[in-house]
Amino acid sequence: MLSRVRFALVTGTCRGLGAALASALVERGWRVVGCARGAAPGALDELAGYAHVPVDLADRASVRAAFDASRAEFAPLATAERAALVHNAAVVATAPFAALDLDATVDAVTLDLAVPLWLTGWCLRTAPREADERAVAIPRRAVTP
Repeated sequence: MLSRVRFALVTGTCRGLGAALASALVERGWRVVGCARGAAPGALDELAGYAHVPVDLADRASVRAAFDASRAEFAPLATAERAALVHNAAVVATAPFAALDLDATVDAVTLDLAVPLWLTGWCLRTAPREADERAVAIPRRAVTP
């Protein structure tokens, strides 16, 4: 049975657009779980309806540990009427091909492509089949140093 809960998972909530999106969703009555390498800004972390999960999305072990569906933070997702996933975290720095560092490139592809794909599947598996679900990716513009 679905509850009237609206649940959102927002990545990259330690500052900027991610923090602003999470705050706006909470203000509109959504239960929000934010995740980022760093802590949530104090103003966001103090909002009722917001929970923060620290995770390094470029580290597979960190992702596996953080996205355990049995975590209390994710309980509202299991019965949510509406569920949203906002992919905001990203690594955008690039370099000319001749100067690309292998480890930095693999980390960027993991964070910008592999993890959002996996998280979308995780949300689909965790939310009720009848839930109204949406996934949104915030595009980034690459910056060449």
